[in-house]
Amino acid sequence: MTRHEATFEIDSKTDAHAVRILLVQSHDGLREQLREVDLDSTLERDVLRDLGNLRSAANPRLGGG
Repeated sequence: MTRHEATFEIDSKTDAHAVRILLVQSHDGLREQLREVDLDSTLERDVLRDLGNLRSAANPRLGGG
């Protein structure tokens, strides 16, 4: 799987909250879509792991930063 990195600054609590919501909803939506398609299990596992890491990092209540 190709690795991509992005860095951005968030200047307000409102923006930070919006980013958290976006990442959590993206993770949950993609997880559901991956369950409905027939993918290589390794690819599916990699995608879910990476999305889970993003979700956790964006939401301290889930154990991230």
